[in-house]
Amino acid sequence: MRCVLNMYRYPDEVIQVLRSRDKAKVAEIIAKLEEKIVEMKGLREQWNVIWAQTYYKHYLRSLDHQGQTFYVADLKAMRPEGIVMPQL
Repeated sequence: MRCVLNMYRYPDEVIQVLRSRDKAKVAEIIAKLEEKIVEMKGLREQWNVIWAQTYYKHYLRSLDHQGQTFYVADLKAMRPEGIVMPQL
């Protein structure tokens, strides 16, 4: 039903036709919905490529953001106070 709501300007009329079970009109609506599904699959594939590139770019930026934290932690760990184990 959601696809009918998104596709048609007046979905109430279309829903009434579907409920009336008029075979000719229902077949026409189903054909249009199938065309729309094929079109949306193609668009989804195109957008998946764009989103994959965007996610990859932002992932690398997030690593740059965390780099300072690791750098400071490594400096503290590599100091003599951090390496030598205290005697108990």
